[in-house]
Parts: sequence; structure tokens; C-alpha cells
Amino acid sequence: MSNEITHQTENISDFNYQEDEIDLLELFNVIWINRYKIIIFTSIVFVLSIVYSMSLPNIYQSKTILMPQGESKASASQFSGIAALAGIDIGGDSGVSIDEQLKIIKDDYAFMKKLVIKHKIYDLITNDNLDKQYTFGLGIRFIYDVKTGIKFWQKNKHNELDDDYIYETVRGLKGLIKIDSDKKSNVITISVTHEVPYVAKKLVEIFLKEVSSHLRLIELENIDKKIGFYNAEVSKANELILKEQLTDLMSALIQKKVLLRASELYFLKQLTKPIVSNLKEKYSPRRSIMVFLSSFLGLFISVFGIFFIDYIRNIKNNQKDSDVENNLQATILRESFLEEANNDF
Repeated sequence: MSNEITHQTENISDFNYQEDEIDLLELFNVIWINRYKIIIFTSIVFVLSIVYSMSLPNIYQSKTILMPQGESKASASQFSGIAALAGIDIGGDSGVSIDEQLKIIKDDYAFMKKLVIKHKIYDLITNDNLDKQYTFGLGIRFIYDVKTGIKFWQKNKHNELDDDYIYETVRGLKGLIKIDSDKKSNVITISVTHEVPYVAKKLVEIFLKEVSSHLRLIELENIDKKIGFYNAEVSKANELILKEQLTDLMSALIQKKVLLRASELYFLKQLTKPIVSNLKEKYSPRRSIMVFLSSFLGLFISVFGIFFIDYIRNIKNNQKDSDVENNLQATILRESFLEEANNDF
């Protein structure tokens, strides 16, 4: 009995293996029959991806690398104990890292709007003649000109600075500026990408200067308020020790104020300055990767489409065969019934 079961199991396994093998052969056969369709579709996607990638202008990056620069420990340690008791920081660290402060200010619409209007950023990044300075892969520009020439819409020219125009400019500028930081080395990188290299460099310089001035102004206003408060408290204090402590706090704040005014950037040391990228050093697009991924996707879609169409066709054929078989059985039953009825009659 056990031998029979084992034999049956082996037969079932062989049948499943043969069925899998047949299925694989059928799949390969479907691909082979439709190979020309797959090749044609993939080739079309390949050509279109090349055309599209060549229509994209080169993007260039300009960046500056910064290092947080607070007070030296020697100068800060003199008043750090007293300042800590009063909740005052004299080392330039407000609890929020400088890179986070930079990101917060970048997302502040009021600050960015003021920056855009002050430096006329809208003329810098939305100039109608700016695209004439774009560079392209292999120097081929006509694809871009054709693509932009057949657009059914045109950019609205603004003769005055309305809110919508400023808003769109601010949103575009935010997308161009990126702030990254390395938590291990505390290095901060401010970068801008643009189709024109000198525009990217200028935007980095403008943003760094304005955001540094803005943070410095906020800190100086905060220090002045604290100095005024402690100065008033000194005049009210009767105890000599309390007056000395308050005077030490004011000295620490004044020291911080002097350091802020003396530094070119807000508690930041500029390790590298932004430069105009060489035209050969584009940041993007990665045309070869774009074409490869598009072609692979086209191949995948074509093969999947062939299998799907074949699957639908098989379902329809099976349905037709089933209908024919059912009709044949119905006909046989009907003829058998009629024959029996005639015999009985």
C-alpha cells in the first residue's frame, strides 16, 4: 500500500514539474512570437527618452560650506556659570542648531518675500532672455526650442509686482535653495541649482548674506533687551553681590554683542565660497541613467502587456470552447430526448 502511495506521489510530482516546464515554455513562446512588437515598442521608448533627455537644459550647482563658529571656550567660561543660572547662553548656541535656524528662516515667507523684492530675484530667475544662456547635451538646442515653441500656453508677463508673481517667485526660490548638514562634523552646506551657473552662485551669496544679517539682527535686538533689563535691575539692587552678578551678566552679553558685530557671518565660518561652475561640470540631468531606466521600463511594460493580452485572449478562447462544448452537449441531449420520445410513441 505504501509503495502505491509513493508511486502516486512521484507521478503527481512529475506531472507538476512537467506542467511548470510547459508553462515556462509557453511563456517563452509568447515572448518569441511577439518579439518584434516588444523590440519595436522598446525602441520607440528608447528614442523618445533620448529626445526628451536632450531637450532638458543642463543644471549647474553652486554651494558654500560653513562651520558653526561660537565663542571660544576661554572667553565664554568666565561668565558661563552665572549666565547658566539666569538662563542665558553666551556661546552662540540658542538650543536650536544653526542649520535648523537657517532652514526655519528659509521657510519664512515674510523674509523670503523681502529678499526677493530687495534683490529683484524675479528679474534674475524669470528673465525672458535667460534661457538663451542655457546649455544642452552635445550642444543640441533645437529640440528644446521646438518643445518650448509648440506649447499651447505662454508665461504671463507681469508689468507690476502683484502678490501672485511674488508668491511664485518665492516658491521657486525655495525650491532652488537646499540646506544640508552633517551631524558628525557639524558642516553646513548651502547650495543652489540653476540652468545658468552665475545665477546659482549669485543666489547662494544673496541668501547667505541676507539670512546671516537677519539672524544677527534678531540676536542683537534680543541682547539689547536683556542688557536694558539687567541695567535697570542693577540700579534697583541694594546688595553689592547681586550688583556684581548682574554686571557680570551684562558684560557677557556685551561681549557676545561685540563678537556678533565683528563677525562677517552669524556664528558661521565660511570654509568654501560659492563659485561659477564650469560648463562641463553639470549637476544634472543624468541623461544616460534616464535613457537606461526608461528603456528598461519600456521593455518591462511591453512584456507585461504581451502577457496580459495573451491572458485575455486565452480566457476568451476558453470561454468559446466551453460554450461550444455546452451547446454540443445540449444538442446531444435534445436529440437523445427526441429519439426516446419517438420510440415511446
